[in-house]
Amino acid sequence: MFTGSLKDWKQDKNYLPKAFDRAVEFLQKNAKTLEPGRHEIDGDRIFVSVEEGMTKPASERRFESHVKYCDLQVVLEGVERQDYRSSPSTASPVESREAGDIYFYPDPENPQTLLMQPGDFAVYYPGELHAPNLAVAVPSRRRKVIVKVRADLLTE
Repeated sequence: MFTGSLKDWKQDKNYLPKAFDRAVEFLQKNAKTLEPGRHEIDGDRIFVSVEEGMTKPASERRFESHVKYCDLQVVLEGVERQDYRSSPSTASPVESREAGDIYFYPDPENPQTLLMQPGDFAVYYPGELHAPNLAVAVPSRRRKVIVKVRADLLTE
């Protein structure tokens, strides 16, 4: 997992694969005008999903992970809490949606919490458990982008 702020991207990008830089360039040019839904940057190799909606209480939290893709989650408006566990899970998924590359897990022991404000981002690599879209205090409106970067691009 890697976290940061877009305002520090010039420094942070040095620690991430180049595919993430392509995605952030796209966001810097287009984020304000992107409609909700999927937008391709490089076919199924790199694409973004724009989400608008309400955060949810922790009681509705579900931990997820991915196999084929990394997530670069960027909050554009509002605030969001994300719980995570970066060490690999030894638990088996309780639900698998292979077509969507999303696997849901029981709550791990000792999760950590990340509070995200506009411009903040988090990168989750394959296998890292995360529970996004959580309310900070009470459910509130937020707009965010989830960039999907195919895992095989990490070495480019």
